[in-house]
Amino acid sequence: MKSFLAAVRIATSALLLLTPANGDTDTGYRNLSRDDTIDAILRRLDPTAKENDESSLEYTLKIRELWLSAGDFVAEECGEKFAADVMAYLRTATHIARPSGENGETTVFGDPDDKQKHLVMVIVTATDLTKYPDQAKALEPAPAIALFLALKKPALPLIVLRHTDQISEKWRGILLLHSGGLAKDFADQAYDSGGGSYGPAESEVKIHGLENKLMSKLGGRRYSKLLMRYVRGVREKKGSLVIPGGGHYDKRLDEVFGPAYSEAERASRQAHFTVNVAFRYLEIRD
Repeated sequence: MKSFLAAVRIATSALLLLTPANGDTDTGYRNLSRDDTIDAILRRLDPTAKENDESSLEYTLKIRELWLSAGDFVAEECGEKFAADVMAYLRTATHIARPSGENGETTVFGDPDDKQKHLVMVIVTATDLTKYPDQAKALEPAPAIALFLALKKPALPLIVLRHTDQISEKWRGILLLHSGGLAKDFADQAYDSGGGSYGPAESEVKIHGLENKLMSKLGGRRYSKLLMRYVRGVREKKGSLVIPGGGHYDKRLDEVFGPAYSEAERASRQAHFTVNVAFRYLEIRD
């Protein structure tokens, strides 16, 4: 397990998520207090919003469906039960929200007091990134496209999804199942992100295992051959793993998953692939 936890640290470093003040690499979670300015402030939707306005419910639901349909596609294509369970959870247990102001204000569509909802899905558009730069920066550290944040109770956890058409359907589905998997595991395990025998690192191990299965099933023999080629090139240096490639995008991933639509997708693919290389190396080594 220690080797796997080491891989989690490598993983989160590769994904460039967050680095707390003590200098240690985070695992993609933040423990926010209720007084923190980027904590979600739930409030009702303005009923006067126009239907074609980006702030409208109709527009937000369209974006949500783009993500959910991609996740459904990958789950069905791969035949993984946990992936199907994740998609069922995301469709039934999530509030839908949008950034709506400075100081972390978030508009929640529907009833924010619905006790059947355990997660807030925040859709962030390009307009939101421009309109609320401080909040967008806090909620969505670059280059993350999809991000799960476990907040201190009583705040609900967040899954933050950036709306962009510059990402392929397969990769959108993989990212959603990763972040959604973390969200469902958080709900299932009811762990305390501040400590305990099961926490964020252990959850990352579990969900990266799922992600690697999805990528292997989608990519087939080409993916397996490319993965093992990288694994054979891994070196250990002063307690760290040195992954070949230097973080540069391997165009053979386009042959495996189809062409990436943007630089953001290429960066995301390479980062997640590097994590899987590290995990596979440690499995073989141990």
